Amino acid sequence: MKRAALVVWALLVAVGTGNAAEIRASADPGYARLDTILTVTLLNDTEREVAIRIFETGGGDPAINGDHILLTITPPDYQEQPSRTWETGINMNTVGKITHKGTSILIVGTEQTIDDAGKVRTVPASFRVKYLMRDGKLGDRIEVLRESGRPEPADG
Repeated sequence: MKRAALVVWALLVAVGTGNAAEIRASADPGYARLDTILTVTLLNDTEREVAIRIFETGGGDPAINGDHILLTITPPDYQEQPSRTWETGINMNTVGKITHKGTSILIVGTEQTIDDAGKVRTVPASFRVKYLMRDGKLGDRIEVLRESGRPEPADG
């Protein structure tokens, strides 16, 4: 028993002398949107030397879609040209797979609709997002296309 007490005392002393710090939650309004992030997918376009991040953010009625897609691209000259972020307008129920080829990103999953009888139906959905790089510079616009039927692989 004395030995157990000695071990507990040693642990308490060790924890007490560590570099622990109490940190308060941030009040910076710039961080407010972070609480909506569900998933981050990282992609690299090694040919154009850009880093791509796709954020799935929650919002709205989760029974009817609610997975809003944001896209951030960091260009190779990020010291001169800052990263750009776009709200793509894509609102899905689930994201199943994200692929990338060239300047094209394919997002495949499901979305939900409500029929005339008020019944929720889950259907396949896919979207292609294209970004522009010209002379090593990232454009300020993206193109978002709804794909129909069985999606083909991303094709730059």
